[in-house]
Amino acid sequence: MKRHPGISSRRLGTAGRVVIMCLSLGPLLAHAQRAPGGGYDRPQGGGGPSVSIPLQWLFNRPEGGSEARPKPPDPRPKPDAESLLKYGPQFPVSLSAGSFTVEGFMQGGWPFVIDVAPRPDSCTWLALSAGEKTYPSIMLDADGRAGRHVIKVPLPDEIGPSPQPGQYAVYSVQRACTSAAGGDRQTARPFSPIAIYGIGGGPRAVGSVAVNNLQFGPSAPRFPQESASIGYSTIRDFGRGTEEILRFEVTAPDQVSVQLVGATPHDPLQKGTHSGSWDGKDGGGARVPGVYRLQVRVWDTLNDEKSWAGAISPDSVHIVKQ
Repeated sequence: MKRHPGISSRRLGTAGRVVIMCLSLGPLLAHAQRAPGGGYDRPQGGGGPSVSIPLQWLFNRPEGGSEARPKPPDPRPKPDAESLLKYGPQFPVSLSAGSFTVEGFMQGGWPFVIDVAPRPDSCTWLALSAGEKTYPSIMLDADGRAGRHVIKVPLPDEIGPSPQPGQYAVYSVQRACTSAAGGDRQTARPFSPIAIYGIGGGPRAVGSVAVNNLQFGPSAPRFPQESASIGYSTIRDFGRGTEEILRFEVTAPDQVSVQLVGATPHDPLQKGTHSGSWDGKDGGGARVPGVYRLQVRVWDTLNDEKSWAGAISPDSVHIVKQ
């Protein structure tokens, strides 16, 4: 990933690679190329499979389909504080429609922020847990009528006065909310697909979302004569940050895989507007047909401040087979 002068960069190894997914991937599929199964690298020594996402998880489930579960199974062990400080917030290796889980630091009274687009006539909640403890669910959106918007809510005081590793599970179910409390106690309903463009926790994560205005394009650069432009803004200084290029591939009639193909870390990542370019090549120097999007993650490592955030570009870059 090439950078403009004055912005330092270096290649990030396999450690610490994670994915934020926008769960509404319909436009991507029209352009995705069939290719052998991919996946993204896990932290070194972590093992585990590639990301492979059945399409029926990403789009409308028929009425009476699988019921919403705010905490889908994850084969990985939960990251500890040291891992979160080193690699940043961890996002799921598999996703179900309407459900998105992040492992990151949390603290009682912290603000939580999400840039989200729920479906109309849906009910969207935030479920929280740390260790073996669970906390009251928070209603994020009652009916989905607002379309894409930024939501900010405080975390429950019961979480405690110090940052600790925990799990944020955002989930959306069919039909509007009937109550502002007890989301995890409502009658189970089928998932409602939801698009998440940005998410964060902690004082430094909010404003809008700490990383915003992601731009990635044009949609079809003439590689190698052209490059894809990268742009985004950060509203705070962060101790660590990374720019990541994600590839989406249709690997079977009912599956999409997501692979991290390149990353540029910044230690620190300063407040302001950032720009750069991408030559279309993956880590092996090849230009592989597919649909690509830009992701940016930021996090802090200080003892008393462990805010984190991440965002994904609404626009995508397409590489077609020559």
